Amino acid sequence: MKRNKILLLAAMVAVIAAVGFKLAGNKKKLDQRTENAIKAQQFDVIPVKTAPVRQQEIGGQLSGSGTFAAQQDLKLAAQSQGQITRLSVKKTQMVTKGQLLAVIDNAGLASQLTTANAALEKAKTDAQRMENALASGGVSQQQVEDARLRVQNAETQIAQLKQQGRNYQIYAPMSGIVNDIFVEQGSFVSPGTQILEIVDLGHVNLTVRLDQKDLASIQLGQKVSVTTDVYPEKTFFGKVESVNVKADLSQKIEVSVSVPNTRETPLLVGMYGHAEFSSDKKRAIETALLIPRAAISGSIQDAKIWVVNPADSTVTMKTATIGRSFDNDVEVIRGLVAGEQVVTAGQINLEAGKKVVVKN
Repeated sequence: MKRNKILLLAAMVAVIAAVGFKLAGNKKKLDQRTENAIKAQQFDVIPVKTAPVRQQEIGGQLSGSGTFAAQQDLKLAAQSQGQITRLSVKKTQMVTKGQLLAVIDNAGLASQLTTANAALEKAKTDAQRMENALASGGVSQQQVEDARLRVQNAETQIAQLKQQGRNYQIYAPMSGIVNDIFVEQGSFVSPGTQILEIVDLGHVNLTVRLDQKDLASIQLGQKVSVTTDVYPEKTFFGKVESVNVKADLSQKIEVSVSVPNTRETPLLVGMYGHAEFSSDKKRAIETALLIPRAAISGSIQDAKIWVVNPADSTVTMKTATIGRSFDNDVEVIRGLVAGEQVVTAGQINLEAGKKVVVKN
């Protein structure tokens, strides 16, 4: 009887173990199927971000956006040959106009100058001797003139050598910041070798691109209010420095705005800025179709845009004609209609007919 109970217990344990193994195997298969389904879903349905094609009133205050550039940017090059024996500045260092920046070895020139000075002294002595001899009739007037000429030639040679000597010293032609240094102390340079770059950030230029028809509202010296994302609470005041006389391929005209710079809120090269032009002439209010610039694949001149089909969440690529730019938006002249959803992120994975899921 006891033996039968043991056998029964063993049989029950075996059945339980078999069921456990079966369940574990089923769970593994189920997990694998789930994982495969997720992978398939990830492959077939691509997450994207979208924005609507919107109709919006534009006009009123004339404005534009662009990036800051240095008003002056100079790269200084060697004008003589030799080894750099002294490099007196470092990157990002402030320098003033006339400050000595670097010295090139001029030992050979110094030797020539010493010889030329000795030759000058001899020529002067010979000329004085000729002058004295002329009074007693020992030499002719022509011999005296030749001696004087030798003195002048020696003086000219010394002046030329001194001018060459200045080419072995590099001075700052303007005040500014050392933006880059292209050589090291001890480097050997030749005429034309770039030594360093100085940028003048006392003023910076904000270059914006405006529509041709807006040029009637722009004039040189016109006041401009400038804001940046870096200093959102700060408004800078500049003026129109220049207006290009030639339009670019998108029929835009570049306008350069000069903005004073300060140490407290420095405007750096490449920083993004927004300009509003003060003018008595306001642009007429008009309606335009706008989309985010990020929706454009390729160039503005040949704009390709992915549009989501609301019926089945697939995408179609459309070609659009782009007009004016407004900060992060662009105007659509042809190719899209108001209300369409355009893809603004995730375009790299798209193909015509692909399903997408919007993850705004």
